[in-house]
Amino acid sequence: MGILGNTVLNMSIMARGAMDLQNPDVWRENRIREHLKLSFIGNQVIAFITLGCLPWILRSDPGVQIRDDLPKPEELPLLRESGIIPLPDAPVPQNHASAAVFRALSRNLQRMEPSTYASSWSLWLRGNVDGHIDEIADGEWMGYVSTSQGRSGDVPAPAQGVNFTAHPDPEDPNRLSMVGENGVDARGPFRLDGYVDRPLAMVYLTKRWVDTTFPAHVLRGVVTPLGIAGVWAYQRTPGIPMGFMWMYKKEWTRARPRPLPMFSAA
Repeated sequence: MGILGNTVLNMSIMARGAMDLQNPDVWRENRIREHLKLSFIGNQVIAFITLGCLPWILRSDPGVQIRDDLPKPEELPLLRESGIIPLPDAPVPQNHASAAVFRALSRNLQRMEPSTYASSWSLWLRGNVDGHIDEIADGEWMGYVSTSQGRSGDVPAPAQGVNFTAHPDPEDPNRLSMVGENGVDARGPFRLDGYVDRPLAMVYLTKRWVDTTFPAHVLRGVVTPLGIAGVWAYQRTPGIPMGFMWMYKKEWTRARPRPLPMFSAA
């Protein structure tokens, strides 16, 4: 994510492109859905592009930097015991201009099949995501939303304290029903209801505030090795994304104490 933010020439264009990838109206107009195929891999690609843009947006707000509550890389449970993440064998766009990246991604993903990827990488990705789904009820979740696609400098305070309970959906064995309680954000306490589609790792949640008549929100995202990434919309217009969304476990925000330097005796 850091490399992406430092090598893409125009992150604002990248962020607008990421939002287009999340917008069904743009899918119909530009055939993005067909190009990405929106398989498990296609959903992961969209979510990772979104996660490349979100820290760039969030860090425009000094409050986010003061709170210092974004995930710390060393706390993310995504590394293998060897400390290495296997890489895919898929073609990688060489031009760092953001528009060219999206065009190349579209062309490459249109012809990619699962066999295109290194088997070790595919197994790592699927296993990592399935592990997060299996442990979705463990620990406390928090997260941020953006209210724009650019660096407006104003980011809503994070939602915190979400504890999920989950159980298999009796009508669909591929779904895991979820209820998130104890959550609170700048508007007050709220509740989350929805489900995760296990094969595609898609999450659909409705957010309703407990003590206010504020309109309910719909959160649509993808479970990734870095948490749940996607967009939010008003429930009355669920197909129109209003901003990005990123949920992750609070324990990932705690930096490990750095060891003291070792000095030899003179």
